[in-house]
Amino acid sequence: MKNLCADCCENEALCNSKLCGLNVTTTYQTDPLPSTTPVTTSSVTQSLVSTTIAQPNVTRTITQPTVTTAITQHIVTTTIPQPKVITNITQPTVITTPSVTTATTATTSELILAPPLINGTISLNVHGNGRLDCLSGRNDVSFAWQFNGTSSIPQHVHVFRNHLLIVSMTEAEVGMYTCIISHLETTAQASTWLSMNAEKPHVAFVVASPSHPWTHHRVDIHCSVTGYPDPDIFWSFTDTMGLSYVPINVSYPDRATVRIDDFEPSLHSGKWSCIARNIIGVDNDFVQI
Repeated sequence: MKNLCADCCENEALCNSKLCGLNVTTTYQTDPLPSTTPVTTSSVTQSLVSTTIAQPNVTRTITQPTVTTAITQHIVTTTIPQPKVITNITQPTVITTPSVTTATTATTSELILAPPLINGTISLNVHGNGRLDCLSGRNDVSFAWQFNGTSSIPQHVHVFRNHLLIVSMTEAEVGMYTCIISHLETTAQASTWLSMNAEKPHVAFVVASPSHPWTHHRVDIHCSVTGYPDPDIFWSFTDTMGLSYVPINVSYPDRATVRIDDFEPSLHSGKWSCIARNIIGVDNDFVQI
């Protein structure tokens, strides 16, 4: 008979099992003897013994090995092949034409044309007259004139071959005049500015037509004014009683004319005054109806 707890110290798994504390009787059976030997039978009696074994508190310290992981970074260099660019440059075809030299005979004066000179009055009074001459010093040239860069010449300017005549100067004639001379294929030119002198307004006259109107007839009163810059014109009326006002049935066909459409002696008889004014001064005149 063997106690199983005797091996507890040697076998931990056995100590923790329920077999600890049992008495085990082992029976051995031998080969039968010859018939002359009696057979012996052994009986095994097992008694269950419950044994409580207090296990000591066992503290186990498990040391984990330190694992160092080395990470090796691999630098990957990627080479991207660049496409090959083939540029075809087409060279222009050059056709060489044999040059032809033409012999010409020309003097220096024919190749180089000196600019002309403009001489004359470059500033005129209102309604004044003047002249501009284009001097070239040559008789074999042709002349052309321009006004403000165009061939359109103002109404009061008369064009001759190498000079201009300005008759009764007005504001429309103020501007740049250019003389162009030419010979063969060579040209030259000169320019000058023609201006008009500033002038105080002057009322030349005021006239009524008819001068002795009939009742219920139309009457035009006209004012002739000079001056530069062009004066502004105003009208005033004073009746026979000395009162100033704008009568009825009056219109203005233009700035220098006042019209009585239906003349009424009791309304329109009196003094009609024309007043002209610019930045230089003022002038006035009147007519009595």
